[in-house]
Amino acid sequence: MMSKAKTAEALVKEQAPGLRAIMEKLRAFVKKRAPQLDEQIKWGGICWVGRGVVCYAHPLEDRVDFGFFKGAMLKDPKKILGGEGKFLRHVKVRKPGDIRKKELARMLAQAVKVDG
Repeated sequence: MMSKAKTAEALVKEQAPGLRAIMEKLRAFVKKRAPQLDEQIKWGGICWVGRGVVCYAHPLEDRVDFGFFKGAMLKDPKKILGGEGKFLRHVKVRKPGDIRKKELARMLAQAVKVDG
């Protein structure tokens, strides 16, 4: 069921402890590397918005999908992004240690430029 939370804090609080830890790490990750993005709630997850939606963290039962709205346009030499649609690409984060900061930081920088 989609969350009715109105703020990122409320959405994170609703999550089970494991997912909450992942969401908190992802929020800190994006805030540190792209502080200019506006954090908003959309489609039951957290989206970070510049001119358009740049990236998102969507909590599911057993993981958080962290992805990029224009992910198909990003260089992904390590092939960590999944998805086959026209635009979206994401990684499945099952525990905080799954957050590949180095690779995701590069992709986040690209995503911000693409949003530009």
